[in-house]
Amino acid sequence: MKVDQRHATSQLISGYIIDNLRDPKFEVTPAFVIAEMQKLHGLDIGYHKVWHAIQLASALIRGTPEENYELLSSYLYIMRSKNPRTYTNIKIDDDNRFLYMFYAYGLSISGWNHCRPVIAVDATFLKSKFRGVLIISVSKDANNQIFPLAFGIAESENKNSYEWYFSKLRNAIGSRENLIFLSDRHQDIAYGIAKVFPVDSWRSRVEEEGITFLVDLNKRTCDCFQFQFDELPCIQAIAAIEKRNIKKSNFCSHWYLKESWLKTYERQIHPVGHTDSWIVPQNVKSQIVKPPDFKVPLGRRQKKRHIPATESSKITFKCG
Repeated sequence: MKVDQRHATSQLISGYIIDNLRDPKFEVTPAFVIAEMQKLHGLDIGYHKVWHAIQLASALIRGTPEENYELLSSYLYIMRSKNPRTYTNIKIDDDNRFLYMFYAYGLSISGWNHCRPVIAVDATFLKSKFRGVLIISVSKDANNQIFPLAFGIAESENKNSYEWYFSKLRNAIGSRENLIFLSDRHQDIAYGIAKVFPVDSWRSRVEEEGITFLVDLNKRTCDCFQFQFDELPCIQAIAAIEKRNIKKSNFCSHWYLKESWLKTYERQIHPVGHTDSWIVPQNVKSQIVKPPDFKVPLGRRQKKRHIPATESSKITFKCG
């Protein structure tokens, strides 16, 4: 811009930070890059230029999001070939645009048979270019440690996405007697579970402080009327479930034995390796998945125009 000032483009900055990005133990943030460029070269660089430099360097290492969506079918094929019994599924629309994805490793599917029949489900927001949510299902092993079960990606938390996710979860792991789901009481999670994992038909009477409650899990009703209104089990329904489970099992469950713990981790997960080593059939390569039809929401409207350094600001004086 000027002979007495030194400047750096985003592409030049990306060359300085690409080695740091390759290190998985190193977190490259805009604040770190700004401080490094100031310390090494005495340059004051803005946040947006640094952010763009990080995106350029990441694309050189990992590819662009658009390129990675095209490789998604091949990636899941290699995942299944390297890890037998792995279950994967992708749903796309009529224009081949990504909608949902699900995968459960073979280790998780086989190990789940030796974990207690409890599944916790939750989702977290993704901060990538095309956003979306990551749905996670976990259980607990005999040592009371979290056991990863399955993962899914959807555009948002809604009834359609959760019904699709739980249908694939059931295809992968099946269903078990006295299966219990834990969640943050999200209504869409409850809807998906009720659609795919129906409650067994049975009635029970629960006594609490001398009062008897009639619970019908098949009709999703209870004397307190909370069950049918909220579509979630009330306190009496939960007590009925616990009462039934205690009657049908002893107090020394095999889910907590050392033998069950060892069988949970009999298998292992194998990495897919670099794309250069992949051997993928042509019919899988031809299954191109396009990125989802997502538009970045507009930010806060700018009140004042940014004046470039080469343009002098004009001040208008008016007579009072």
